[in-house]
Amino acid sequence: MMMAKRIEELQTELWLKNQMIDELRNMLNGTVRANGYRTSDGKFEINTSDILTKLIKLAAKHCDSYASDLFIQWKYDIDKHLYDGDMETQYFVFAFRDNGIDHKEWWELHKDDPHYYKEVWYLSVVVDETKITMELHK
Repeated sequence: MMMAKRIEELQTELWLKNQMIDELRNMLNGTVRANGYRTSDGKFEINTSDILTKLIKLAAKHCDSYASDLFIQWKYDIDKHLYDGDMETQYFVFAFRDNGIDHKEWWELHKDDPHYYKEVWYLSVVVDETKITMELHK
């Protein structure tokens, strides 16, 4: 009985350590997460501030012009659907180059040219009935 309890304690400790390692790995890679929920009126409530901060910093770093493309894409592809409550599980692309930020469709056209983009980041959105999770990663 004592041995089984000790094994269970060690498994829990190992699981917690693995969670911490995953979080540290994500931090080192620049991954940013946000969790939210669906409100009673059907809209999504999620604090995307850390995700937007990361994207703004990347735009400032990489774009000589048209950095505001970020806000156009965010407004129409993300904010609108969060507000309307019709956001679906999907991913978005933020492909940074000298002259702006391309979305998924434009990125698809140029992704094979290794010199076209300075950095490419992906925003994964997972939606279920009551929750929403966003993860920005390279």
